[in-house]
Amino acid sequence: MGEAMLKLIMVFAELERKLTAERTLSTMQDRTERGLWNGGFVHGYLSDPDDRGKLIIDPEWAAIIKTHFFDAFEELGSVGAVQRHLRQAGIRLPKTKTRHGKLKGGQPFAKQQVKRILRNRIYLGELHWGEAHCLDSHEPIIDERQFDRVQRKLDETARTRSNHRHTDGRCYLLRGLVQCGCGAMMTPKSAHGRNRKYHYYACTKQNHLGNKTDCQAPMIPAESLEAAVIDRVVKIGVNTGDRQKIFEAAMREVDDEGRKLASQIDIARHRLTRVQVEIQNLLEVLKHMGRSGITSVGDELKQLEVEREKLQTDIKAMTEQESPIKQITEAGRAFLEDWQDIGEILGGAEPDEQRCLLHHFVQSLELKFLDGEEKRAE
Repeated sequence: MGEAMLKLIMVFAELERKLTAERTLSTMQDRTERGLWNGGFVHGYLSDPDDRGKLIIDPEWAAIIKTHFFDAFEELGSVGAVQRHLRQAGIRLPKTKTRHGKLKGGQPFAKQQVKRILRNRIYLGELHWGEAHCLDSHEPIIDERQFDRVQRKLDETARTRSNHRHTDGRCYLLRGLVQCGCGAMMTPKSAHGRNRKYHYYACTKQNHLGNKTDCQAPMIPAESLEAAVIDRVVKIGVNTGDRQKIFEAAMREVDDEGRKLASQIDIARHRLTRVQVEIQNLLEVLKHMGRSGITSVGDELKQLEVEREKLQTDIKAMTEQESPIKQITEAGRAFLEDWQDIGEILGGAEPDEQRCLLHHFVQSLELKFLDGEEKRAE
């Protein structure tokens, strides 16, 4: 009886949580459709003290949004350039006070924050919350034509960057693999010299914040780093000892996964046995009680049958997963044998093909800088 009551309480608690979530969502959508702001700080607007929920323009920040974000983006052409412009102009995140009296803000705008402002349709006088929207809820800061121009430029930039080739047209072989010692990824970057263009990998933390305050790692010449990685991959291919170490490390991870899976299968089988026993007990009760027992135990019997079916399905799926894990050992050995020819394959491959090959053999590459001035790394 105690177990039954506990289950009933849990069911009603879950029902109450779902009802609360639905009521909250419904309230938010209703407020949005009526042109009322659902709360939170937004650059360029303030909450109207005379009409709760309505937004009014903040003259100081509205001018900043118009001039230093949207106008600057159209003039400079990129989010990064706008970010640098904001830093040079001394424009930072406004300082605000939390409910507990703590001050936050005051730091430079990050790239993603700049991009979110340029994408935000609230500056057209619109409010959106899920599928609900109001197209004329408050005074706009940006006219629709300028907003559309900015969106087209942002979309164009996103399409260009979605390809693995950088905007300068070069295929960076290690893009998506190189990690800075500070934990951030390193992304391609180029610069024009007197006679040619130079290519680098630079820490994204510097790129997003626009300076070297949080990470002082230097930019690494792309050609040198790529050549060093290719050389290392080729040397591993011809060194039996190195290949064996990689194989053993991989097999340790596979063994751990296999043990976890076997444990999960044992737990599921143990629970299946208990469920089958409980079903059998209920069937015995029905035999003795007859038709009068269907009402009292029928629902519980259905739940147990559903659980039994699910457990059987899960056990079958996990058992099928066990088979590929057992086959990985042979596949791993074959992979290491193929690695011996990687030098010859890389040597005759195009940059796009080299990139695919390196991503196949290298999971990640972390740079730890030994000397920032001499740009030495390990």
